[in-house]
Amino acid sequence: MIDEKTKIENFDILLKNIDDIGSFNISFTLEKGLGINADNLEREKLGWFLDLTNAIENFGMAHRYFEETYPVTYRLTEKGIKAKDLGGHLKYKKSVNKTPLTLYQKIYLPIFILFGLLSVYNRFFPAVSKSEFQNLKTEFQNTNYRFDSLIDENTKKTSAKIKLLNDTLQTKNSGDLKND
Repeated sequence: MIDEKTKIENFDILLKNIDDIGSFNISFTLEKGLGINADNLEREKLGWFLDLTNAIENFGMAHRYFEETYPVTYRLTEKGIKAKDLGGHLKYKKSVNKTPLTLYQKIYLPIFILFGLLSVYNRFFPAVSKSEFQNLKTEFQNTNYRFDSLIDENTKKTSAKIKLLNDTLQTKNSGDLKND
């Protein structure tokens, strides 16, 4: 019995050695690929070669890499042509199994790119230039200084008034006092 790994390896040899994709013989093409002559093989090796040929034929037909045109002649299908171009069964399977982007990735990828481009644009072309930013910063500091000085003046005036009102040595309403 031929194992799966041997089938695949020899199937790939067969694909690489097919000259005419519209008409080929599995046995002759495999002989050419392996570099053997089936007529000169011993009985035991010939049996193994025939089993291998049948296994490859079944493998190729089952996976729809080729179809039979005449009793011993085959032609590659579109899938078989692609597998031949890619270099074999496993490489074809690998190319088919590549998953495209999911719906989630398709939605968020453009959004991510858009925000990335906007951040790059804002980094190199800011809305306010550095000199304008420095002028605004200086103006803000001056305004804060003036505001702080106004608060200090108002605080001093208010504290003076409170001190004046709390002074108990002065009479508040001298008319209220009656001489008894």
